[in-house]
Amino acid sequence: MEGARGIYSLRSTRSVLNRNRTGALRRPGQSAFESPAHFLRPKCVHQKNRSIPCKLQSAAPNANPETENSQHLWADYMTFEVDHAEDAASPQTIRHLIGLRTWRLNGMVGMEFEFLVSEVEGLWRQILEEDIRLGTLDRAAKLLDSIDLERKGETFSRQTEDPEPTDPGYPRMFSETREYASRVFRKLHVNLAVRQDGVELMHIMMVPYLEYDMPIFTLEMVGVDDTITYGMVDLIPASMSGKLPELYDSGMKWLQEGTIKSNREAPEWLKSIGSPNAIIMVPNDEDEAMRFLTYAGVLSKTYLRSSKDMQPVGPSQISDVKAAHERFYQVASPNSKSRDLLKMSFKDESFLDEYYGQILYDLTRNADEQGFSPFR
Repeated sequence: MEGARGIYSLRSTRSVLNRNRTGALRRPGQSAFESPAHFLRPKCVHQKNRSIPCKLQSAAPNANPETENSQHLWADYMTFEVDHAEDAASPQTIRHLIGLRTWRLNGMVGMEFEFLVSEVEGLWRQILEEDIRLGTLDRAAKLLDSIDLERKGETFSRQTEDPEPTDPGYPRMFSETREYASRVFRKLHVNLAVRQDGVELMHIMMVPYLEYDMPIFTLEMVGVDDTITYGMVDLIPASMSGKLPELYDSGMKWLQEGTIKSNREAPEWLKSIGSPNAIIMVPNDEDEAMRFLTYAGVLSKTYLRSSKDMQPVGPSQISDVKAAHERFYQVASPNSKSRDLLKMSFKDESFLDEYYGQILYDLTRNADEQGFSPFR
């Protein structure tokens, strides 16, 4: 696109790709948590404005009471919605309408990436409500441009032409990051990146403070020309034993039963720190892509909703939680898919070490010097 400038040339290219897609992620007005086949939709009975707990088909006649109770809790979390006036748009509708319109990369990524980023960011605002606040992310890290070697910032990115395929710096990559925090979460992190040749990347992490016995939510997705080529989502146990609390272990299994399963083996690094319920997928068709997107969205919602009921653990358990967090950072940082892709564009190793060590996989940002909540 000769004569185009910076972000705008990429944005125009990506918009054309989006308009030329033949498949629709969901019908107009369709819930973000509802596939055309009502995927993952619980069957609940409502009587006199009272919601009766869902009858879970996956529960065996002699199911473990603790497991069955956890599944009922997750069913409640999954169907949770914030109250709103009858004449007002629902929170789901608002999330869909906003999309990525407040992002600099709006219009530059495929609809799958726009859907999941806007869905999760919208859920943070919806479920955490007045509890959410901005994180302490450095301004320079909010928008990265692979040809802005001197880190001049957004003005440079908007005024500088994209390189041609034969020019140094091709393919150019933009990476945009947002970060929030809350009472329970030290870090609610979302990173979205797009490369000039059509590669797309998304990385989401939700990291609780050390005094909460909650796993770490981690999600990575990679695509090329609006087609998902890799997806990974898991809840990383916050215990050196590697075991998830029953609430999360049975809840994840229930969500996955009969609806989604990995079609790739977990890498060794994830096996060493992740849960046995991790989903690793290279979608073979649009149905599998939809299943991954829907599962990731529902898991985000149930996980966030569970945080509303979380209370701090005792001092005896905190050391185990802290050790598990430290292990996660040490193992995940050098093995992240996002790091591999950024390394191809941002060739400065010292920059990547700083970005991953001080932004993504740090232990104390948005916390006190020991990594604890400033609100305790």
